[in-house]
Amino acid sequence: MYISRNPRLGIGTELLQKITPIGPIHKASVVGRAPNGEEVVLDHPKGGNARFVTVKEFVSKTQTYVGERGPSSMEAQQAIQNRALQLNGTPYNLLTHNCEHVTNYVRTGKSSSPQLGTVVALVVIVVLFCMVAN
Repeated sequence: MYISRNPRLGIGTELLQKITPIGPIHKASVVGRAPNGEEVVLDHPKGGNARFVTVKEFVSKTQTYVGERGPSSMEAQQAIQNRALQLNGTPYNLLTHNCEHVTNYVRTGKSSSPQLGTVVALVVIVVLFCMVAN
């Protein structure tokens, strides 16, 4: 679903933004509500620190899509909020703390970046192909 307004998404909902037409995808997770009632995401922009921004601010950058929905249990939602607070201010690092690592950790408690893994695998294949060709 493409987000054109600020619907109620729920804690833990994954938001996706295409960086280029063929990828990669920038990710963030809804982590709660601001005092004014607006939903807030933990955004981890390339080159910056993880920070809380409103969904409205996040979706204003580019087309944004809803990925996986968050959990319905209050306990799981509280765990998401606790992990988001723990990572707020974390510096960006492509290999260990990119937007996908942070979003997956906040949502599940496990840090991973399948997009990065795919890129690394492709680089290894190209290098091996070049070595065999020579």
